[in-house]
Amino acid sequence: MDSVALLDYRIKRGPIARVKPVFSDNEIKITRKALAVEGVPEWMRISFEIALATGCRLRETQIPLECVDLKNRVLTFPCPKGGTGKSFSIPIPAAIEPMLARMKAEGREVTCEVPRTRASLCWRRLLDICGLKRHCFHSLRVTRVTRLRLSGCSQSVAMRLVNHSSTLVHELYQRHCVDDLRDAVNLGQSASAAIDQSQRALSSQQSAESLSVPAFA
Repeated sequence: MDSVALLDYRIKRGPIARVKPVFSDNEIKITRKALAVEGVPEWMRISFEIALATGCRLRETQIPLECVDLKNRVLTFPCPKGGTGKSFSIPIPAAIEPMLARMKAEGREVTCEVPRTRASLCWRRLLDICGLKRHCFHSLRVTRVTRLRLSGCSQSVAMRLVNHSSTLVHELYQRHCVDDLRDAVNLGQSASAAIDQSQRALSSQQSAESLSVPAFA
């Protein structure tokens, strides 16, 4: 494993790509395995699961447990980007409901304590160790938005779930891989394909006729 100093050097020399990638299922498994290693702080494990399930930003994963309504299954983000005046609520995702219930039963005040400084750097170090050098914590938000689109969720509902107010920004968070495009690649091409087939048939017929005509010198 590389030293922290070397990882910091790499991070400074190779900043995160502007186009943040989506976490694949295998990359999620790799990250979870790294998070389970002894010595990795608990706040990183908790923030990862909350962001993966909700698409929230790193600072937003520090949620007061009083904002978790298990009875009505409502999760409120009291201080998202933009400040307390922009607070919003969503249904509690099933993936993190048991974790939130356990935290409330333990009498915790918040889900996790995200460090005020260098929190993003901690994530860069861990993802670099995992071999995910193009990823960052915010890639989890990109992953959530993209998965919502792939599941057929309407844009208005998806924007509400991740607290996007701009359709332009929301669209920038969506990623399309080759497999995502297979069902659409031939849309609108039936007419042109038919024309192309007709042209090939005509060309073949003309070739056959030219071969059957005897050559007179």
